[in-house]
This record gives sequence, C-alpha cells and structure tokens, in this order.
Amino acid sequence: MMLSLPKFSLETTGKGASELASVAELFAPHTPVNIAFLGNENHQQRIQAAATIKALGFEPTPIISSRRLHSKEDFYHYVRPVLQQSQVSRLMVVGGDPKQPQGPYRDAMALLSSDLLSDCDIHTVVIAGYPEGHPHISAEQLVESLAWKVNFLQQHGYRVEITTQLAFSVDTILEWVASVRSSGIQVPIRIGVPSPTRVQTLHYFAQQFGVEITADAMAKYGLDIANAPLVANTNALYQALTQRIEQKGFTDLYFHLYTLDGLAKSQAALTQFVQL
Repeated sequence: MMLSLPKFSLETTGKGASELASVAELFAPHTPVNIAFLGNENHQQRIQAAATIKALGFEPTPIISSRRLHSKEDFYHYVRPVLQQSQVSRLMVVGGDPKQPQGPYRDAMALLSSDLLSDCDIHTVVIAGYPEGHPHISAEQLVESLAWKVNFLQQHGYRVEITTQLAFSVDTILEWVASVRSSGIQVPIRIGVPSPTRVQTLHYFAQQFGVEITADAMAKYGLDIANAPLVANTNALYQALTQRIEQKGFTDLYFHLYTLDGLAKSQAALTQFVQL
C-alpha cells in the first residue's frame, strides 16, 4: 500500500537536536528525524534528543548501529526508555561504522533476526539503501541483503521504509530506484540529498560516507574542490532529481536531508531549499 509521508526527513545527533527549533517551522508536522548513533555520544544524549524531537511535533527515529551495541542489555538500555518517554514508533537499523562489532551483532541482519525487536512496540523499521554502492560491501551483497530485510520485516508485520546514503549522481540514483522497484520492492524510499553547504564540507562528508563525487556531478553542480570555499549548488542537484522522478513516473519516493553544517547554520539555506 502506498503511503503519503512528509516530503522530507531529517537527521540530527544527540548533541545537535536542540538546533531543530531553529528550523522547525520549515517542515511538516510528524516529519521523521533520525537520531545518529555516534561513538562519541551516549544513550542519555540520544534519549534526550528523542524527547526534544517529539516536543517539536516531529517523529523521532532512533538509529540503531548494530556493530556499536555491546549486548542485548545495551540495546534495551537505550530503546526501552526512548519508547516509553517519547512514544517512539519507528527505528532505523543499520550495520554501523565499526569494522569489527563491539558486541554480538555483526550487521543489521543479525540484529533483525534476533529477538530484540519483538519486545518493542514499534510499527515501522527503516533500513539503509546505497544507490552509489558501499565501500566495504559488494553490489551483489547489497541487493541480497536489502531484499532479505524487506521480506523479513514484512513477514513479521512491520512497515518498512528505505532511507538511502548520501548520493550525487542523478542517473545512478534513478537506475538504483528502478532496480529496487523491478525486484518487487515497493516500500517507500527516501533519497539522501545534501542540503546547501560549502563544497569543502560536501567533499569531507562524501569521503566519510565512502561516496564518490563523480566528475559529471562536479561539473553539473559546481562541486569542484577548487571551489572549496563556495557554496555547492545542491539546489540544482535536488531539482534535477525531482524533475527526473516526475518524468519517470516513480511513486512513493521522498527525500532525506543531510544537513552537513548543522541545522542552525543551515537555517537560511534550508528556507530556500524546502520551497523549491
């Protein structure tokens, strides 16, 4: 069943959630806001972030980094309070950055196939998509794991959404969407796009995420590192993407905004961006 969801979702950190108030009026009620699971933040900061997000009328979506969890108890130490205090009904489950797991869960599939989620009163599980690939996972493995996750979660009665990694090639993104749809996966997809930011910042985070900025994207959207101090033309990237989506007739597609400079610093740029 096709859902009607807020056009954008956002992402914040435990420490950065307080900045949401500066941009709250720009986004629809119940906008999903993902809470990053960073190694330099603790559960209490994430729990407080969820409360802040809920108080603003948005939908907190805690990200669970499978490889960062130390144990089953570690999971519940975070998730139970956040469910109870902020009435969270959504979680995003990812593998996470560490190359070696810090506990019993080697990847998102290991966590999902455990009994952890069965004790949580949630209706939606968000999983990750990688239109431009993953630096440590083969294309074949990505396809297989995405299909497994969607099938497993739907069989267990969850609504499923896909939120993608940051991506820059419009052609590659749409080819990936077409491939996902042709495989029979019809769940909502949120395409990860960068909000306006400096070229230098964009390149830094692309490197952190393991995403390549192609020569074509550099030329089209002013992303050449020689222009590092300048603001990248991410508006053009977003507009090209939305136009092509409409031309191809794709449905149930939405956007996930990566505000790489932080929400407060991005306020002016976001005001223009969300009106495009």
